[in-house]
Amino acid sequence: MKTHRNGCEKGAAIVEFAFLMVFLLLLTMGITEIGRAFWYYSAMQKAARDGARCLSLQPWAAGQESKCIDLVWQSANSAGVVNHVGSAAVALNAGNVRIDCGGGSCSWGSGARPEYVRVHIDGFNMGWIWSFGTPLPDAGGNSGINVQAAMPYMN
Repeated sequence: MKTHRNGCEKGAAIVEFAFLMVFLLLLTMGITEIGRAFWYYSAMQKAARDGARCLSLQPWAAGQESKCIDLVWQSANSAGVVNHVGSAAVALNAGNVRIDCGGGSCSWGSGARPEYVRVHIDGFNMGWIWSFGTPLPDAGGNSGINVQAAMPYMN
């Protein structure tokens, strides 16, 4: 038995394929971006833990914290955490990193030793690859990543 197609049905498969491809492309782009966001967050969390571990082992003397802050941004940058917004790649810098001691600011080397040291990485903006020039999700097309890690002060 032979079936014949009407003239109306000849392009139906192509139209259905086009609708399906748009959905699959958007799904693929979303999965890619979510994976990158998790990767960036994980690398930042590891860098903050490395910095907190470094701080917890430093002697309680002025100037000891700067090498740990440098370790944080070097660890994050060596993991490839770079913000590709615009034409220049902007790496995490020491301006995004801050430390505190037991919930308050540290006066490293003066006062009582803290029970805990905490490293914060605030406001690192991850540029979205698939924004196509459209700002997602904020006006700059960036999503801020904030992480922190705390360790008991051991030294």
